[in-house]
Amino acid sequence: MTLDLVPVTATFGVEVSGLDLRSANAADFEALRDALLQHRLLLFRSPSLDSEEQVRVMESLRVGEPLHETAQAPAWGWVTNTGELPDDGGIVDASPTELLWHADYEFTEFGPIQAISLYGHEVPEASYPTMLSNNVEAVKRLPADLREKVRTLKVLKAKEHTGPGEGYDDFANHRNRVSAPAQEGNLFHGSEHDIIETHPITGEPWLTVSQMMTSHVVGWTDEESDVLFAELDEIAYDPSNVYEHDWRVGDLIVWDNIALRHRRGTTPKGSTPGGRRVLRRVAVDSIDMLTRFPVARPAESLQVVDR
Repeated sequence: MTLDLVPVTATFGVEVSGLDLRSANAADFEALRDALLQHRLLLFRSPSLDSEEQVRVMESLRVGEPLHETAQAPAWGWVTNTGELPDDGGIVDASPTELLWHADYEFTEFGPIQAISLYGHEVPEASYPTMLSNNVEAVKRLPADLREKVRTLKVLKAKEHTGPGEGYDDFANHRNRVSAPAQEGNLFHGSEHDIIETHPITGEPWLTVSQMMTSHVVGWTDEESDVLFAELDEIAYDPSNVYEHDWRVGDLIVWDNIALRHRRGTTPKGSTPGGRRVLRRVAVDSIDMLTRFPVARPAESLQVVDR
């Protein structure tokens, strides 16, 4: 079939219509896979999907297997600002805290997971949008001299290792910098990555630096790194390279988590009247969570170091 695709920005993203995802066949999903890899982001309005149907959609795109991101069995979970869940499934993120620009799990040695979907189960009166930016387009926009400058540079990607019961509040709204932990003596999950890497499926170069999970340029001071990061951010997060998704109940967005980076602003507490924000999440990748986070060690945690 020919999908009805309407661009949502000039550089990435399409709204898909004329297809019932609950009855989509193999040919439909082949076309959707091509659209996802080409356009980076797929938006579906009011598809009325339950959790198992959302898992099936992500499996059928054939870019990875559904990830079990929580201690519970289902391959799906909730992103919410309230602790009251509508049904089964674990909590992937239960914080109202602002999230700076990042790509999920980019701090692991394998880099970001392949794709993420969010479904609008309950949406507050004020949308509290999810924002996405195009990492592939950012590389295309780099001036030749800046691209040559960063071509051989590496950065340390890091996420602070919080203790039991702690959450995103400790690391989500500031740079995870190994020289300045939120708590003295904290450990970090972390690994080194090139500033420009190659997309594993499309072969396109993409910009890896993020505001939340890039500590510093390897071999540079924090101050030197920040000068470069500011220059890259100005290009990567230019308004013409950003899509802001205002949520409606029944929205499903699926994005390439390598090609795109995302963020959100602060949301209200879930107890605020009209403020409950409940999104169902299914993520997929070719590498399972146990491999990313071995049971015997906290994913190659880095000691805080004095550089």
